[in-house]
Amino acid sequence: MDFRKNHYHKPSDDLTRPIHWPSAGAFAVITAELIRSVADDPVAPGLETRRFLRLPLPPRKKSR
Repeated sequence: MDFRKNHYHKPSDDLTRPIHWPSAGAFAVITAELIRSVADDPVAPGLETRRFLRLPLPPRKKSR
């Protein structure tokens, strides 16, 4: 917890920090499983046409 509180996304969060190998391994396994499940699915992934977060769109520029 010290890392997230004191170093995550701060100047001290750099490559000199030690790596927590169990977490890195778990992340690699989850990522590989996700990629494999998408690759093995008989239906190709498609583009979601609805806006995911439902954020307001910026105003359109008036065309001349």
